[in-house]
Amino acid sequence: MQLRDIVLGIVLVIFLVFTAWTLSGYLGLTGTADKIRYSTDSFLKEPQYYTGIDYTTLRSDYHLTALPVKTVRQQVTNYTCGPVAAMNLMTYYGVNFTGGDSDEFRVSDEMHVSTTGVANATTTLGATPVAMASWFTDQGWNATWGTNGSVQMLRENLKEGKPTLVEWIDWGGHWVIVVGYDDRGTPLFWDDVIIFADSSDCHDDRVDGITYFNAGEFEAMWFDSHYFPENMRNRVYVLAVPGSTGQVTPVER
Repeated sequence: MQLRDIVLGIVLVIFLVFTAWTLSGYLGLTGTADKIRYSTDSFLKEPQYYTGIDYTTLRSDYHLTALPVKTVRQQVTNYTCGPVAAMNLMTYYGVNFTGGDSDEFRVSDEMHVSTTGVANATTTLGATPVAMASWFTDQGWNATWGTNGSVQMLRENLKEGKPTLVEWIDWGGHWVIVVGYDDRGTPLFWDDVIIFADSSDCHDDRVDGITYFNAGEFEAMWFDSHYFPENMRNRVYVLAVPGSTGQVTPVER
């Protein structure tokens, strides 16, 4: 067999493999408009069950409020959603975390949150609203936490450009940041959409750190399942903004 025939054979094989790979839907899954990258080491075909909305294309108008979120860190343990949500909130306001995973573990330690799933005398499973608000105050921020929050309160905060941290029953108990709301231009509450900056964005075919949920369902599911003390379980939230008051303010609504 001549060298030319060998080269032609190799080219043909490469072409066939390339064609098969393209048709299978696995080419270029890096977050483009028609194909998505699921995570850093796992690939999916084009979305079939989700719309794959690109949050960066949304613009606030008469029925939609969408805060300008640029990056949302994804947590590296099952128990650090609170610390990472706090980091993401600070990032929204311009704080730059450069330590990567070490920052996540440092903030978790400062909030006394277990990163192993085993609580002890000095750590808890998940960050309580008290621990989160206290941590923000230690950073020189104004921090308010409370229970019995309302969707209307979240919407008012959004209109003021303030994201709100909320903990709800997702994953049995999960901190997210409310960064958007869409009433869809109708008077009905049950078709409204609430938008989260989510450190565990692994279920909507687009790992951009943004998740979406029906606002009515969220309101009904806005409680902690089993991580918090009884007096902190119902519609808990933390509102933190840059500045310093020197104290944490608990609020009962």
